[in-house]
Amino acid sequence: MNDFDQFLKDKEPNHEYSIEDVEYIQCVNNEIDYIQYHQVKDFYESVDTFQEINNIVYKRREIKGLMDTAIQTYLKEHCMNKEKLRKTLDNITHVEGLDELSKEEYINAVQKDFVKRQQLSNQSLMKELRYPELM
Repeated sequence: MNDFDQFLKDKEPNHEYSIEDVEYIQCVNNEIDYIQYHQVKDFYESVDTFQEINNIVYKRREIKGLMDTAIQTYLKEHCMNKEKLRKTLDNITHVEGLDELSKEEYINAVQKDFVKRQQLSNQSLMKELRYPELM
């Protein structure tokens, strides 16, 4: 991220970007997407384990006494968010089978999907520019 921040600062005076710059930005965005997808997926998959921990804690008072309010709150909130995390995963998954892909395959698949969706969006915009009264 430090390299990317420096890249953006270097572009600040004129905000002029080459094709290579745009490709670099896409690469960084896709890598962040990969990391975030796996964070949400791992968080989702850990909810049941956290639920078990939460149940054990509340059954055993000696353990509950060792936890502060922040830990108790975190356990409760983590256990309650499974459906919300499932919806988030569904919303950020544009390509089937992301779980089985390596990092490079994931980035490539997401990039292709992005370009495809952008082309469809561009076609729609072109129609709107040509025939605004129909839109």
